[in-house]
Amino acid sequence: MGNQISPLKCYAKVNNSRSDVSRASETSSAQGLELETMDPEVWRNLPQHILLNQIVSKLPFNVLLIFCSVSRDWNRFIRSMHSDRENCRSQRSVLIQNSLPLRILDTLSTGGSNGQWMYPQPLLPNLLVLASAGGLLCMSTENFGELQIRNPVTKAQRRLYMPLNQPHGNCLQHLFLAQPEIAKPGRWMTKLIFAGWLRVGLTYRRNTDSYQVILAAVSSHLPGTTVTYDSRTKEWRNGPSIPQGIRFELNSISSQCGRYFYCSIVSGVPSYMMEFDFDMNKWAYFRIRLDMGIPEGLIEHRGMVLLVARAGAGLEAFSVYELQMRLRHSTQMQQGEYRWEVRTPEFMPRTLQRRVFGAMKTRPENMLMKLGDRYVQCFGTGNLMFFVGTAVEKWYSNSSVDFRTVGLCRGAEAVDTIEPIATRSLYLLRSYLRVWIHDVSGDRLLHLTDWEFQGYDDANLVSFTLLNPSLCSQP
Repeated sequence: MGNQISPLKCYAKVNNSRSDVSRASETSSAQGLELETMDPEVWRNLPQHILLNQIVSKLPFNVLLIFCSVSRDWNRFIRSMHSDRENCRSQRSVLIQNSLPLRILDTLSTGGSNGQWMYPQPLLPNLLVLASAGGLLCMSTENFGELQIRNPVTKAQRRLYMPLNQPHGNCLQHLFLAQPEIAKPGRWMTKLIFAGWLRVGLTYRRNTDSYQVILAAVSSHLPGTTVTYDSRTKEWRNGPSIPQGIRFELNSISSQCGRYFYCSIVSGVPSYMMEFDFDMNKWAYFRIRLDMGIPEGLIEHRGMVLLVARAGAGLEAFSVYELQMRLRHSTQMQQGEYRWEVRTPEFMPRTLQRRVFGAMKTRPENMLMKLGDRYVQCFGTGNLMFFVGTAVEKWYSNSSVDFRTVGLCRGAEAVDTIEPIATRSLYLLRSYLRVWIHDVSGDRLLHLTDWEFQGYDDANLVSFTLLNPSLCSQP
């Protein structure tokens, strides 16, 4: 390794320092009995890759991150670890706000008892997070048709260009250009997503260390289309068409195994959950019954697909349903053996609803209930359920005085004078992003942090992604 620090020497120094401490303790209790230290002449002859593998395999993820900065050789060795090793992937998730500027909720430094919003260094200009899986982020740029797959830990990235000029991509291009959201430059991808014309998904398969990207686009006057990208073949593939005259709603999720992608659509009165099978290159449709309530969000939790539904418009009562299937693949919306299993007591007990949704302070008299009625997003990872919502509070300022102009006659001259007629209190609406965590296994609820933002922006409510950092996922 030249003049760079050797992992073997570093390991020996750590053990020597521990031996010194142990020696001091033994000397006081055993009349100067000395402990043997590691003999460099002996350890030097051991195969270094075997010793390093034994050491590295026992280090936690945060220590590996520190070791990556020691030297290029260390960084290269750690990043070459096999993807099946548990310690090369963080067991804790990071919450990322997708919109610009990117913000990351850091809870590691405070042990999870609180959190603070931090900006990635260096800042990533003009990049918006669309999806995440396996420690990778799928991001869009302001360049029309350009995507980036990035590992934010290793800084590795790959640019992808949608096949807009290829035969199987022409339909996708026509769908994009037909939407009014494309007319103005900037944030073209997120405009299509929030308008309900587009969904972007990213799936990751750990056994092959590969990922797949899916683009599903719909239109009011053209049949929709599906396009997928596979990192193993490095090629785009045309997928099945999507019925005309529908719109996407809610968020989209990917299955833990990396085979399935889920989103929700509105087709007339009923809503449907859509499932895309990457292996079969096929969509399946599952109807969301009207008696289940108003769909609010999709959650992937330990391999389960969950739907959060509101009991009614303006009501702060919610239910959680798990999609259970026997026959996964259906050709029509009415077919397929499946059922919705109620899981509310486990994932969203009434005590949690009162604390979380009550703390959001989005009552009917607040403006948020009048601007979409959708203010909480839910995520699931391991035993933890994340709830991200918005709280709006009134902050009163000093009283102001209203005046009126009164005409007075002073002799032959008419003059105007101003006199007070009333006083009133001014207030500002301050909006906060509020983050809560529910530990399903221990039924514990933790309020992490608030972040104030100016004004009302629907993107602040539904633009969050959970990322499990990884040192071995390659874009």
